[in-house]
Amino acid sequence: MLEFDGITELASIHMRTDYYFCPAGLEKLLYSELQSELPGARHEVSQPGLLRSEFDDADPPHPAVLAFVTQALPHANLCNCNSISEWAELILSKLTQIELSSTWHLHCFDAAFAAVVKQPQRPRLIRKKLEELLARKLRSARRTLQAAEAPAHAGDLVQLALLSPSSAILSVLPSTQRTFFSACLNPFQAGAVPIPNDKFPPSRAYRKLLEAELLIGRNIGPGETCVDLGAAPGGWSAVVLSRQALLTAVDRSPLRDDLMRNPGLTFQKGDGFKFMPKQTVDWLLCDIIAYPQRTLELLSTWLKEKCCRAFVVTLKFKGTPDLKTIAEAKRLLAAHSRHYLVRHLQSNKNEVALVGEL
Repeated sequence: MLEFDGITELASIHMRTDYYFCPAGLEKLLYSELQSELPGARHEVSQPGLLRSEFDDADPPHPAVLAFVTQALPHANLCNCNSISEWAELILSKLTQIELSSTWHLHCFDAAFAAVVKQPQRPRLIRKKLEELLARKLRSARRTLQAAEAPAHAGDLVQLALLSPSSAILSVLPSTQRTFFSACLNPFQAGAVPIPNDKFPPSRAYRKLLEAELLIGRNIGPGETCVDLGAAPGGWSAVVLSRQALLTAVDRSPLRDDLMRNPGLTFQKGDGFKFMPKQTVDWLLCDIIAYPQRTLELLSTWLKEKCCRAFVVTLKFKGTPDLKTIAEAKRLLAAHSRHYLVRHLQSNKNEVALVGEL
């Protein structure tokens, strides 16, 4: 237990602790993932939607790829403070102990509202107070602090997750360690990915594609070539065509009439599992309703043949997701992708998205 200026920090200097938020009801799945990915650590469910991992050594044996995490808080301490000013002072003291990079992010949120875009007032007040302190005592850090809504794909990341008005989890992750945790970090505060509502696509499936893009930090752009397998009625295709990309949509049924008339669309009637492009495309998109093993075999073929440069593919499960199949997906992506995520998205039900770049 460390104490300074009336502020108590509960931590051990001889071990490392990470915390993980997950959607309500998925604690058992994330716990099983942690046991599989990080067998040398001690894991526990701290409270609904929050798990804790404790390591005897400074780092685990390898990075964890976690599908059921909403947000990870690596190198974290459990802290107690009595006021908004004390919380701001605590964060300031941590900032003075590290060499900040050219950009850094502060994610301050109420854990009871994790993965909710609109947060209560208290986290905003702590951030505001910290900005006032930085302007007086650490101006260089104030200049490089990014806006709260800016995605933290790079730079140092400081997270304060309030468990109560007087207790919180504080995580400080330097940019030099970002890569190690990239497969379980969410670039958005509290893991709440802001997805705008759009009435144009013919289904709400478009939200999955937008979320996947935001998480991976790469968007489908004008002139890029895309293949959408199992495209009808056109939820994902509508997003692609709105970006002025070139789309080949494959399905036994046509897309919505206006999408079918779009000059950027080439529609091919048929089975998406049998389609292969004549040359490498920029994006493989696949939201086909099929057994997950069959979808995984399709993705494996595309990756091994280098038929795409990036991909968003969903594995759909009947009932509880199968961790063995998900582990197989992780091995496949590790072998063929330079940057990838395996993630249960906000917009997923019994699904897991595979997102990555070759």
